[in-house]
Amino acid sequence: MKYYFRLENPATSADPGDELQAQVLFGYETSPGVRIGPGVNWMISGEKKVKGTRIEGSAVQVVSAGAEFYFKIAPLSVTLSYMADVYAENAPRG
Repeated sequence: MKYYFRLENPATSADPGDELQAQVLFGYETSPGVRIGPGVNWMISGEKKVKGTRIEGSAVQVVSAGAEFYFKIAPLSVTLSYMADVYAENAPRG
């Protein structure tokens, strides 16, 4: 889980709103140090503000689903994820 404190851009006086992301991955270990499985990602952000004025209906919410491939070769661990949006509100779907 991640929480992003997104600050106002002083050049444009735009505040994009804070953002919360949660990701759940269900990995199956196929061999030592290798896992594959499905995953779900959920992201929600607060409403945007421009010059201190809140933009109604500008909050974003996206739910994505896909797959994950994880492998570890000491001292590195690498995770490759592919996620496609299954629900998007106030955001492009992709």
